[in-house]
Amino acid sequence: MNAGALAVIGLAGMLATAETAFAGDQLTVVSWGGAYEKALGKVFFEPFTKATGIKLTEDEWSGEIAKIRAMVESKSVSWDVVDASGSGAWMMCAEGLLEVIDWKRLGLDRAKFGEAGKFDCGVPFQTNPTIVYYDKDKLPNGPKAIADLFDTKKFLGKRGLWKSYSPNLEWALIADGVPTKEVYKVLGTPEGVDRAFTKLDTIKKDAYKFLAFGGSPEPQADLTRYFPFGPGNQDAMPLLDPAVLTDLPNTPERDAIALQPDYLFKIEKGDELAQRFTAWLAQ
Repeated sequence: MNAGALAVIGLAGMLATAETAFAGDQLTVVSWGGAYEKALGKVFFEPFTKATGIKLTEDEWSGEIAKIRAMVESKSVSWDVVDASGSGAWMMCAEGLLEVIDWKRLGLDRAKFGEAGKFDCGVPFQTNPTIVYYDKDKLPNGPKAIADLFDTKKFLGKRGLWKSYSPNLEWALIADGVPTKEVYKVLGTPEGVDRAFTKLDTIKKDAYKFLAFGGSPEPQADLTRYFPFGPGNQDAMPLLDPAVLTDLPNTPERDAIALQPDYLFKIEKGDELAQRFTAWLAQ
């Protein structure tokens, strides 16, 4: 379960700016866009404006902490309130990117928010789950517990996991018999981390099979029939239909003049350059 929080972006004098807005100006509120933000508009934004007369300007983001960090460090904050994920909100609070909330001024009882109410830099306002999906047509008697996700004998086929350590490591420990309330205690030890990855290894074998298939020449060549993406495996090039070559980016002629990305450079310098670029955009 993940708790979303509404938080005020930190900056010296930022709270004064917010108070000015509460006097009748406007606030810029940032959320995640799409149908979700439209729903927030109906139940939060529009009723708030109607009740207070304070205008709200909406913006969208994708959880880029670097963008908020750049705003705060450059003292050019253009957002007032941000709808942040639980982990992102706690991280930004720890970095000092968000204002510490005075709960007494809010007139809210922190105890009513449970564990999420311990957050100092925002107000928890929704909880969302991470869910395992499966095809009921193929699995009419589908998985009933997280342990079933790791049961490759009972439930055949590939698994698709979120590309993040969380919730995969937590799920692995639960599937290995760790009680839910003890997961983070166990995961906080080197032995617990090893135990989680050992459990993940039980489903990684199928992933390797898929990676091997995806890296082979034949399917990569076949993909060019549907998208003008060049094969990563050079052995696929002789298998291509000559008619598609003019649309591909990595023919020998184009490859010879192309700028090839230096991923080690991007790992080392990417965050720094992203912050500088975001600050430049905000000027």
